[in-house]
Amino acid sequence: MCLCESCAWLDEWCWPLEKKAIFFAIWTIVHGIVFFIMDLVFFIFSIAENHAFPDLTFIGAILHLASGILMIITIKRPKSCLYMTSIVLSSFLPFCEYVFVYLSVMQIIFIMIGCRYYSTILK
Repeated sequence: MCLCESCAWLDEWCWPLEKKAIFFAIWTIVHGIVFFIMDLVFFIFSIAENHAFPDLTFIGAILHLASGILMIITIKRPKSCLYMTSIVLSSFLPFCEYVFVYLSVMQIIFIMIGCRYYSTILK
């Protein structure tokens, strides 16, 4: 992880690093819930047309939601290994849903912030 001075600007940019990590977790939970509900509605309508199957987005939404909850837990009770696991798990949905470009861009920014949080505070 990056401990050099070139990434130090992330520490106090807009908010303290811990607040940004909490925002990342909440962002992940909210998007997990939104995509879960959207896919659940799609799944219900596809049952009516006899084309019911859970898709990759549905599984990604569950992973995204679980990783956000895991992030909150590891921020409150620091476990560095679980925090990195939650960052990796939270990356599947944004990169599978390439249609929503903002989600992928924000995920890259949040990965940088999450890794900085991991390397400076949790480790």
